[in-house]
Amino acid sequence: QTKAAQGVVDYADLEWFGYRLLSEPEYCGYLQTKLDARYKHLLIDEFQDTNPLQWQGLRAWLESYADAEGFAVAGERPTVFMVGDPKHSIYGFRRADPEVFRAAGDFLVEHFAAERVATDTSYRAAPGVLAVLNNLFGALTGFNDFRAHTAVHGGLPGCVVTVEVAAAPPAAQTAAASAELRNPLREALLDPEKREREREAQIIARSIRELVGRLQLEDRAQQRKRAARFADFMLLVRKRTHLEVYEHALREARIPYLTTRQGGLLGTLEVADMRALLRFLVAAHNDLALAQVLRAPLFGASNADLALLAARKEQTWWQRLRAHASEAEAPAVLKRAAARLGDWTALADRVPVHDLLDRVYAEADVLSAYSAAVAPAQRSAVTANLLAFMELALKQGSGRFPSIARFLQELDQLEKLRAEEAPDEAPLGEPGDCVQIHTVHSAKGLEASVVWLIDSADETTRARSYDTLVHWPPQQARPQHFSLYTNKAQRGARRRRYFDAEAQREARERLNLLYVASTRAQQAVIASASKPPSGAGNNNNAPPSWYELLAAVAAPVRDVERELLARLGALAQDPEQQQLAFGEQESASHSSASSASTQTPRHAAVGAFIPPKSAAQARGIAWHVAAEAIVENNLVMVSRIAADLREQVRTALQQPALRRFYDASMYLRARNEVSFVTADGEVGRIDRLVEFEDGVWIVDYKTGGLHLPMVDRAKPYVEQMRKYQAAVQALQRTKPARAALIFENGALFEIEANGEVGENKGNTDG
Repeated sequence: QTKAAQGVVDYADLEWFGYRLLSEPEYCGYLQTKLDARYKHLLIDEFQDTNPLQWQGLRAWLESYADAEGFAVAGERPTVFMVGDPKHSIYGFRRADPEVFRAAGDFLVEHFAAERVATDTSYRAAPGVLAVLNNLFGALTGFNDFRAHTAVHGGLPGCVVTVEVAAAPPAAQTAAASAELRNPLREALLDPEKREREREAQIIARSIRELVGRLQLEDRAQQRKRAARFADFMLLVRKRTHLEVYEHALREARIPYLTTRQGGLLGTLEVADMRALLRFLVAAHNDLALAQVLRAPLFGASNADLALLAARKEQTWWQRLRAHASEAEAPAVLKRAAARLGDWTALADRVPVHDLLDRVYAEADVLSAYSAAVAPAQRSAVTANLLAFMELALKQGSGRFPSIARFLQELDQLEKLRAEEAPDEAPLGEPGDCVQIHTVHSAKGLEASVVWLIDSADETTRARSYDTLVHWPPQQARPQHFSLYTNKAQRGARRRRYFDAEAQREARERLNLLYVASTRAQQAVIASASKPPSGAGNNNNAPPSWYELLAAVAAPVRDVERELLARLGALAQDPEQQQLAFGEQESASHSSASSASTQTPRHAAVGAFIPPKSAAQARGIAWHVAAEAIVENNLVMVSRIAADLREQVRTALQQPALRRFYDASMYLRARNEVSFVTADGEVGRIDRLVEFEDGVWIVDYKTGGLHLPMVDRAKPYVEQMRKYQAAVQALQRTKPARAALIFENGALFEIEANGEVGENKGNTDG
């Protein structure tokens, strides 16, 4: 009760408390009677993840049914159905021991006349995947209990491939560069490990883009073949140290993805924004925190808005914001930010942290703002993380922190904890059509058509400078050895056998992790290595890496896309099945140059520039670039635009009918080049999105066709604008979404809500 009042009860406390209730004489009788009255059937799954303390608590209850001869009394005892697999034991850091499962089985056979049933049949993986895994694990030392698996889906195509990323060439160092210090504002630090992983990440992103819409997969639910979707790919990692590199590559490739981090709640962008808000409310002179809050979806200020504050002369940004917001021409977003931040600052030292956050979430409509700022696939996770952060303010210290500063100090301490102890990100919920990224631990129970083991040659681990050494045979009621240890030199020889047993357990668990990861796949396992393998092949006494183990039984490939298309099959020439998630299909002249085995449409390589197909398309691109530069007042970009085009765009955008879309005093907020992803994975980009009190306008620029009547000029774009309207309306349910076209002569044409072309709402063609 004392620990509960302090808010520091953890899982180990509950295990210890439950064990005492079930085993000590003064407690067990009452509790066992209550359990007897309520539970008649025990179904226990994943029992290989049970630790000895948990088993002793359960065993104390089951032993209470034994008669004088040690057999459970029929009619009174519950039925017990226990499921487990020692090959799935991967929770050693929680003291889970697969020997507990074996000991529990022996106990049930001896006292409950239980029957052991074993199965080696896979209802998930294809024979091609199982054949490779059977060869690998059947020959591994330390995996002696492995039995070959058989597949239920005998005709399902499958494969295991490995791809080693070529080493990155050393960065060229010019004489001038070597003589000068690096400007950190202009040149990124070249981290060798990061460069290696960037190359691997680019291969992963490129391969997924190439395979989506082209790779043929089996849809078991609908019992048919279909094109691969983003949701068919799962990326697995052992640790998340460098995961941001891979996430960045997916974002750059415009691939929707979703990830959760064990212990990673405080590291998410949305929670970082909330912490920045609290830091500002504590210290109004924290300019960096205020800039982050203004730029975040909480207010949605633009870079141009921040530039206005940076140009002012007041001492702090908070003083600049309040001074600028008092001026009539100040952007609406800065006026709103000044008013709300002032109100919240007044409450900061008067209400608990949770109540303050509740006020912020309600007044700023935080959940809706962040939902509108992220891809649909990430919306549920971001919302859940924001709610989890508010809940954390209530749970930590029972919500009784006397100040925001004390709460922030507590968060800093939580951030320093190990991943398994820090607050977790919220569960994913329904992910939708997106690539999922998991650790092997969080992927247990999940599956995907294609599983990609990334960074699989990295075997670096963090040495434990201190920990506890426990030897607890599951047949014993208590540990046979318990001690603390620090560095390796101070462990002593008398405990060597316990340390050797622990090292053997860790080696087996490492293989178990590979087994669990690879058996998540239905049709394909891919392993990639961002750097040369560092295991036994280099004679450094390190165990072989995952990549080396798989490469020994599955030959490495250089082209992942071509290999999977050849082994699993490419889709036939069906336009509906070949629908691409990005861009347009290549022209017929370009496609005809492809080989017979690659006739299906392909995406451009990651980072490649797709040249315009015509002079008209090139002019349209230039017009869009000029419009964005002029609207954002980007003087550098404006100076690079041809004078005649610059004047034409400026004249068009200054038409009276268009003023409300570009005059900051007439709208609430506006964004240029707003990208979004629909529920089916299609990516769109809105040229300008403007919010007013009475609605949200989607504005798209169009060039050409000035010789046509206005209605005929607008008709080709009706379907596109209808999709834009539907996407925006799904995000902004309280206001109507309206769509309009702006032509290069400044004419405004609204698309009616039903998707038809309506009357011209702006100026005429002249």
